[in-house]
Amino acid sequence: MKTKPEPKVALRLVTFTRDASFHLNGDELVVTHAPRAHTDGDSIVEFRKSNVIHMGDTFFNKMYRSSTPRAVAASPACSPRQTA
Repeated sequence: MKTKPEPKVALRLVTFTRDASFHLNGDELVVTHAPRAHTDGDSIVEFRKSNVIHMGDTFFNKMYRSSTPRAVAASPACSPRQTA
């Protein structure tokens, strides 16, 4: 089965390989690339003003992701985050 290409509107507007920050609706979003997470394109998004972190598939509640022990140990999702 051959898959048709996605329309241009579906393509990414922003790509990054390190941390990035954006401003949206009065909040600062700090995006951290998580290279050894669920996939190589995962990231963690911190909404600073709202004090919310969106981790997507880098965090599973009450279980570890199915990955190698080395990747799990290196994942930011398995390390406690210190806040000031």
